[in-house]
Amino acid sequence: MRTNRPTRSSRSATLHLPFAGVLRGALFAALVAAVAPTAWGADDDDEFLGSGGGDEEGAAPKDDRSLWSWPTETRIDTRASTISLAWEGDAQPEVLSFDDVLRVERARAYEKMPDELFLRIADGRRVLVSRGNDAATHAILAKALTGFTLEVMPPGEGHFDPKNGGRSRPPALRIGPGDGIAYRAAKTTDLAMQGGRGAELRVVADDDHAALRGEGGGTLAKEQIDLVIKERMALYSRCYERELRRDARLAGKVVIRFVVDKDGSVKHAHLRATSLENSVVESCVVSEILQTRFPKPGGGTVVVSYPFNFQPR
Repeated sequence: MRTNRPTRSSRSATLHLPFAGVLRGALFAALVAAVAPTAWGADDDDEFLGSGGGDEEGAAPKDDRSLWSWPTETRIDTRASTISLAWEGDAQPEVLSFDDVLRVERARAYEKMPDELFLRIADGRRVLVSRGNDAATHAILAKALTGFTLEVMPPGEGHFDPKNGGRSRPPALRIGPGDGIAYRAAKTTDLAMQGGRGAELRVVADDDHAALRGEGGGTLAKEQIDLVIKERMALYSRCYERELRRDARLAGKVVIRFVVDKDGSVKHAHLRATSLENSVVESCVVSEILQTRFPKPGGGTVVVSYPFNFQPR
């Protein structure tokens, strides 16, 4: 329990009392009793600074909309180090910097409550950014790609209060540079196969990825695609070898899906599936694919899924 401290002025008064003995002690006790309640309060204690203005330390104001709803979409731009929160009814998204985020919190699925992912903001808010089957995948990606601390809550704790009336549709979360990628957890086994050390290839992005809609229809020979990739294989291998120095047993397969534009440039790329389970390597390979140029396709764009099998030499 914190003890009350007298102010400097009260100390000065006690040092110059001209009385002695019992009377002096009695007057000292009376003076401290009168001054102590206002001499040292919460406003003077660094522990209470930035508490968010709520009813308890770290709580958000009662009228904060993040307590009763969630943004329609959250975009975590790893290149600009910003987070955009699109709130229903607002013309422009709310933009925060990475420095405004204290940590990421995951409330695991428990009884009837779904898996949920929150951003704990420095102003005291706790914003729900992912809900349902994708939240576990989003938690891993958010931690790996941003460096945010991830706190996994005890079972049954930290869930969005259903009494606060959130929307029926879960919040959308996109992670990555620019508009980001709407990563999805594995829902099918269409690419389930054996990768490095017998690990199952986990589907990360569904076939109906928004960036693929309206794409395709062009033609580009598989041999041409394979030749260009192999000519740049040293760049993709470098992504892997840097992490291999950290983990000598790192091995697995990474499937990248990308769109070759009409001029041969890559207009979009994302992680399709992985058994490597190393986000640093995966995001690095995606970045290198985006810098790759292919021969011009005929008749439109071309959607490609290309596997990279990384194994120690």
